[in-house]
Amino acid sequence: LYLCIWGEAGNIRFMPELLLFVFEAARQHYWEARRSSTARDPYAGARGMAEGRGQQAGANPGDFLVYILRPVYNRVFTETFTWNSTTHKPMFKFPGAAPKRVLNYDDFNEVFWDTNIMRRALFVGDAPGRPLLEAVEERDGPDLFERLCEVNWDLATTLNAKMYWETHSWFPLLASFGRVYVLHGIAFTACLAARDSLAWAYVGLPAPAISIAVELSAYLLNKQHTCAEWLWTIGATSCFAVLPFATFAASYVGTDGFAEDKISQQTGALRTHYAVSVVSAIYFLASTIQPRTGFRPSVRKNLVQLASSFLFWVAVFAIKCVMSIYVLLPATREAIEGVPDVEFVGRTWQVVNRVVLWMPVVLSFITETAFYQTFLIGTVGPILAAVRFGARTLCGAYRKGKGMDKIPRKMIRTLVAEKANEEEIRSDFGELWREVVKDLRHSDLLTERARVELDTPQSLPGAGSRARLPSQFDPAVNSKPLPDVKNEEARRRLVVFARAWKQRPPAARDVCKCPSLTVMIPHYGEDNLIQFSQLFNQRIELEKKSTVLMAYLVDYFRDEFVNFARRMHGKSEQPTDQQIQFELRRWASLRMQTLWRTVDGMTKGHKALDILLRLQRPDLNDRVRDSICRDKFQCLAAMQLYGEFKEGSPELEAAEEMLQRMPSSLSIAFLVNNQEGKEQMPADNIQQSKRFFSCVVDSSCPLENGKRKPKYTVELPGFPVLGNGKSDNQNHAIIFSRGELIQAIDANQESYLESALLLPSVLAEFARYPGQETGRSRPGIVGFREHIFSAVGSLGSLAAEGEFVFGTVTQRMLAQVLGCRMHYGHP
Repeated sequence: LYLCIWGEAGNIRFMPELLLFVFEAARQHYWEARRSSTARDPYAGARGMAEGRGQQAGANPGDFLVYILRPVYNRVFTETFTWNSTTHKPMFKFPGAAPKRVLNYDDFNEVFWDTNIMRRALFVGDAPGRPLLEAVEERDGPDLFERLCEVNWDLATTLNAKMYWETHSWFPLLASFGRVYVLHGIAFTACLAARDSLAWAYVGLPAPAISIAVELSAYLLNKQHTCAEWLWTIGATSCFAVLPFATFAASYVGTDGFAEDKISQQTGALRTHYAVSVVSAIYFLASTIQPRTGFRPSVRKNLVQLASSFLFWVAVFAIKCVMSIYVLLPATREAIEGVPDVEFVGRTWQVVNRVVLWMPVVLSFITETAFYQTFLIGTVGPILAAVRFGARTLCGAYRKGKGMDKIPRKMIRTLVAEKANEEEIRSDFGELWREVVKDLRHSDLLTERARVELDTPQSLPGAGSRARLPSQFDPAVNSKPLPDVKNEEARRRLVVFARAWKQRPPAARDVCKCPSLTVMIPHYGEDNLIQFSQLFNQRIELEKKSTVLMAYLVDYFRDEFVNFARRMHGKSEQPTDQQIQFELRRWASLRMQTLWRTVDGMTKGHKALDILLRLQRPDLNDRVRDSICRDKFQCLAAMQLYGEFKEGSPELEAAEEMLQRMPSSLSIAFLVNNQEGKEQMPADNIQQSKRFFSCVVDSSCPLENGKRKPKYTVELPGFPVLGNGKSDNQNHAIIFSRGELIQAIDANQESYLESALLLPSVLAEFARYPGQETGRSRPGIVGFREHIFSAVGSLGSLAAEGEFVFGTVTQRMLAQVLGCRMHYGHP
């Protein structure tokens, strides 16, 4: 029942609390109908209201969509959009950002948090309406699901019921980072006082001052707590804030401005001030770790993560303070003290003048923390990598052939059989290695000679008929690790393949027992398969000349094009001109940012599972293996515009080639619409002149007028793209995903066969439950490192390296050392 509701919900899936409320109402209605001897029509009241407005409202299978889901969608739609009858697409109401009081998905979802909000926000009938929950409480009246059909969503509002507002102001900067400011305030004053013992009295003042500003900012933003709760919070804060200022004032007055001759007479007052300052600072730091204001989420950390995180930040602030004491502050203090006071202004303006001069120093002190954090990440990260991978691995040991002999045993016992004997290891690894090398040759990264040398094991005296490992992995053979592999990309991929097995991936389960996976790829207007005319007509502007696209690709990938030409020439059957044109287009598409490249790479997961299944279950035939792989792996391309492709168009031809040549696990989800008059539209629909449907096709669907006939078609509440195009595209397609797990991929990425072989190990991460194996809980997200590259000169390489550092090195440090990684990348 829930999946049926979820499948038709469309954009309402972005409001999960609302969806669960509808599900609970439908579930209660279903069980009540089963217990009752007479079944009632749940949509009778809604039909009566529709007929009262002069609309035709006959019974049909789409009543749930028309009377339950579409009114909710209409309310959300009309809040920020109007329908453009010319373009047949929604148009944003506002010229810039939406006003403060405009409601969004989260605001409507918040209505269904508790019954108190629903009583103030949901009404049935015409204005002024009657609260929904009061109408449900009537004896022998319609139940909750029947009343949902009568809700007047035009009256539904959360303006008087909301607890959280999206406020565009500077206050969130204070409310969300209070502990950061308190730490920097204490550290800055401590650095100033490091060379002046009398200045230590000022160290306790920033923490209470900053904390009062933080509490006031939280009060202005958060309306959840009662006035009494806020008075207690601000009162406690003020109490701890006043004490340090009071003891400071007493010490200052008692020593005549900390005069040296009177300090010895007030040592008790100074000690009291120091003690109060320490207690106050500890209180404010502790209160911002688990705040009452609810602005900062807490992250669960174990003891090791807490210790490592604490030591990391101690090191950051230690380096920061040392550099500030001996480099930053002496130079700036000398420069500021060299600025003469203005004679013709009063004392107040002189103080303001000093504050203005010191403000850039304070801002520099705060912002440079990010530099020291990055410096430590860049220092500690490689050390952790050396521990994880081994120093020999990072120093290029695999390029020299060291440690290669350990890969076959580890790989086969991880992926194929945990208790495989030496003969099985040699045989199975030879099969896997042969497929990897064949894939590299098919990608034109290897010459035929290099493929043969990499794939052919050398025979040794006395070996007999015993299976031999490829020479690169056989310790008995003194061979170069990568013979005649001159292509840098091929060498990189082989080294990464070898380096991956230096880690300790989870033991892969039998493919038949793995969780299923769907790879989802959103697509809108990106190139799919490069057209033949495009290769020779599109021009590339270089620094000093212009050249056609094909000439540029041949010049940049010269060795790979030579490998391609030799591969085509070496085919047993002479290819036709049409076949040569397609292979040339494919070769170019795999070297540009195209959807074909992404789908070709991602569907290698299907091939990898087939290879492993062939080794794990040799008794299965090809048809059964392919069926199992389709059950365990799906590549879903959310090709939003497929329904608009014209017969004979290059876009439709490229999509058809993709379905025919890619593995059978590939599916294409798309949107279609039907032009209909308003009198033909379902009741209670907004003034849209089209009905929208989400469809899916695969290679098994029959062709009709050059297009595949949809396998499944689901009508949507309305136009599905109301916000970010990518997320809405993925949302309409997600109902066709069949995997227990989903990998979100962009249309500018790819994957490799040697990496796809690790897919069962990745899926094994999700197969761990508490009490089994390591006792860890099942993860929600598993991140992957990405190889980011650019061919646009040194500037592009610098940007790519920066992405790699942030997306891989920094993310691993945040996860392993600091224990605070949320998510970044394509999980």
